[in-house]
Amino acid sequence: MTTSDSTALEKMERLQTILSSEKKEKEKFGEAQNLYAELEDLIIEIDPITPYKVEFIRGSPILCKTDIYAGYFTGMLDYRGKGEMQLRKVIAKLKNRESSLEKKTPAQHSPMEMVIRIMKNFRACCQFSKHPTSEKEVQDILWIMLRGAFSLIREETLPKFAAKSYIPDFAIPEVRALVEVKFIGEKTQPKHIQEEILADIQPYLKNTGDYESVIVFIYDHANKIKDESKFVSDLEAVEGIHCVIIMHSIAST
Repeated sequence: MTTSDSTALEKMERLQTILSSEKKEKEKFGEAQNLYAELEDLIIEIDPITPYKVEFIRGSPILCKTDIYAGYFTGMLDYRGKGEMQLRKVIAKLKNRESSLEKKTPAQHSPMEMVIRIMKNFRACCQFSKHPTSEKEVQDILWIMLRGAFSLIREETLPKFAAKSYIPDFAIPEVRALVEVKFIGEKTQPKHIQEEILADIQPYLKNTGDYESVIVFIYDHANKIKDESKFVSDLEAVEGIHCVIIMHSIAST
């Protein structure tokens, strides 16, 4: 719902409150007249009727463009029921607008949620291209997928750490996260992948102030991870690992 529609609904409900009150205070009735003047065009747009004249015993007939005006602002009680009905109808339609627009409004995701959603679309992005057969190819595909939405830093420019000179595959400064890609081939043992991650990533995070978490992406080319749930939960229980994403071989589907 737009801000103007939201404001209109608030004003319509305020108008209903005043007009439905048994106490007809002069000051509040003046407020009601002002509110109606603001809302008349919207009322006509939402619930148009053919204008009609209300006859008075004294004075000239008044042309009424809405039943609300005829029912509440002419002093003729014969039109009160029609006025009440239109007032309720307009408010109901404004509320329906609000509900409809809320359903159409896409959910807002945090930058980190967007990163994960993009990475989980890896399989779809590979369906019509060469299936990755190495860790480098998986890295390149993820790089292409993410760079349209985020600024990335390649491993070549990230600081090294420890005797093994461990460097994450790339970094996403906006979410203060590192991305670590692992490829499980025919000769790879999944438990060795876990050991490498635990040995390298935690010390790296502790010695850099620029990043605070790691997203681990594992492409199981050989389909060797049998208990995926346990594999993921074991790694995600480690401090600093934000998320573990496992994709099984695309060629196997």
